Amino acid sequence: MPSSIDYLAVLPAVIIFTILIDGIKSLTEAFLSARKILHIPREKIQGNTQLSVLIACHNGESKIAQTVKNVKASLPGSVVYVVDDCSDDRTGLEALRAGAKVLKLARNRGKVGALHRLLSHIKTDFVLIMDDDMLIDNIKIPYGLLDKFDAVAFNVLPEGNSFLSRLQRYEYRKSMEIGKTYHSSTGSVLCVSGAIGFFRTKRLIYQVDKHSGEFSGEDLERTLLIHSMDGSRGVTFVDYVVSTEVPQSIHTLFRQRCLGWNPGFMGNVVLLMRVLVSKNKPTQLRFDVFYNLVNIILDILRVLSLPILVKYPLIMITMYILYVAIDTILYIILGRKDPLWTVLIAPFYGIFCLITRFIGIFVYFYRELTELICWHMRSIPDSYKQAPLWMQFISFGGTAILLIGVLALGLWYTM
Repeated sequence: MPSSIDYLAVLPAVIIFTILIDGIKSLTEAFLSARKILHIPREKIQGNTQLSVLIACHNGESKIAQTVKNVKASLPGSVVYVVDDCSDDRTGLEALRAGAKVLKLARNRGKVGALHRLLSHIKTDFVLIMDDDMLIDNIKIPYGLLDKFDAVAFNVLPEGNSFLSRLQRYEYRKSMEIGKTYHSSTGSVLCVSGAIGFFRTKRLIYQVDKHSGEFSGEDLERTLLIHSMDGSRGVTFVDYVVSTEVPQSIHTLFRQRCLGWNPGFMGNVVLLMRVLVSKNKPTQLRFDVFYNLVNIILDILRVLSLPILVKYPLIMITMYILYVAIDTILYIILGRKDPLWTVLIAPFYGIFCLITRFIGIFVYFYRELTELICWHMRSIPDSYKQAPLWMQFISFGGTAILLIGVLALGLWYTM
């Protein structure tokens, strides 16, 4: 391979590549989202009498009572169900005292398994799934939207004023108030956040025996199953803000992305492909699925090209200016709700997220290899956690060899 790179040859290609892949999609959605504000019909149901609120909780005695009380005060008339997922503490008792109906499980089934056990008891037409630490504070429930769609995503934004909270809030805001707003009118929202989501009960019951039960990516899988089913009416978004807790340290944020979000996305690749080739799906949904699938390959190429940024500062400066310019436009469109410094830091935060997505690919590979070795346990959700240590060691070794090989190939090509 060549020992050096021609600035003039590489720079235009990098700029064009960046604008085409990242800039055009983000800016197009930003400018068009203002024209796609969804009309929310007047509520047809008074008193939330056809609403069940489902909360799966494991060892959450310190927070579950506050959550249940908040829901009962905010949604009078609804029925609050808490699945005590084999907790070792007083979770079930605290939920019961707060006014919830409690289902106690004898063995830990994970969030998905716990919710599925509860669904057989639900008699209402609508379900609100929530995390056990969510506070909804008099949120409106858009029942009228489920006359046209199968599920509704809310505007989930991080709370707190720390450095990381503000960065994540700007990240979430772009995803929610631009991306999901753009997809709302066509019902092509790709993922309903696991923190909170509104569904028709029958759509959730339909997927009880189809959902893998894996915790990583469980919310994406739930949404994709709705999109992939025959007669699906899609998933929309409503700009009702709900606050959520987010990681407050680089370590916990790194673990969230590397061990949760990104392997979870990889675990849904087959389902994404199924949605991509399904008939009668909105063009916006197909394009979003295609973009996310292509980004798996592009992320690998981006990580392998990072040494170029170190070796050639002019390229790095150009990329930084370009991304700041794009984010400045998005920042203005979003109403300048976040500190301006978040725009200046956003490119570096983007590199951090890129690296976590890259590592997430190999975490997924490790998990799949572990489950392949212990095939007899594959029917158990998250079975890689229960595999014998020698199997995990073999899987880790194979994954490490693959990762080192990819990185070595990238360094050889770029240096």
